[in-house]
Amino acid sequence: MSQDHWILHRIQQNQGSVFANVTKARRKLETYCLLQAALFNLDVATEPDYQKKYIWLYGMRRQPINWLNSYFSLLQAKKGNNAVSFTDILPTLSTPVCRQRLSEFCGQFLMDTSVALSLPAGPMVVLSLL
Repeated sequence: MSQDHWILHRIQQNQGSVFANVTKARRKLETYCLLQAALFNLDVATEPDYQKKYIWLYGMRRQPINWLNSYFSLLQAKKGNNAVSFTDILPTLSTPVCRQRLSEFCGQFLMDTSVALSLPAGPMVVLSLL
């Protein structure tokens, strides 16, 4: 069996999983686009629907509510500011509970504060959602 046939055979064997993953990735990409389109039109510090989608998309469900409130308040205050750095946000977001994923959250924060609505999602954003 050639490699191409083997790959096709494996896809057919796992068809349910393949389609489930494609559906999941599509939902995440749609949510990402919705969040980016709404970012500059809402007060993200107080909009519960925006926060719920954001938390789901970036896997932040286990973070304490007071940390999430700080995160979204900071995102609201800094959105659109291309000069935001890790030094600017670490004092607010660095807590013992969140240190394990802090670099991931800070990277996401920096990307979201400086996103331009006219730019499509880059390949790294898309890959991080899959």
